[in-house]
Amino acid sequence: MTYTRETTLDMSWDEYTYEVDMMLIAEFGEPATHEQLCDITTAYNRGVAPDEVFSAMAEALYGSEHDDDIGGDYRFTPALGAAA
Repeated sequence: MTYTRETTLDMSWDEYTYEVDMMLIAEFGEPATHEQLCDITTAYNRGVAPDEVFSAMAEALYGSEHDDDIGGDYRFTPALGAAA
């Protein structure tokens, strides 16, 4: 789990939830539900990075199938190295 990085240290709760909501809307077409906002608040208070919150929510909604659909770990893209 990735904890707060320098870019998220100064985020307000509104900015944090907005970032998570934008990822949810981009991927699933809907913002966070009330129940998900409770989880987002807990993650914010514990210092978890917004992208990790999104990943956990996507996995909770779609299981490991969601990771397979988007190519697994988005941080590892071998195609970039091959194209260079």
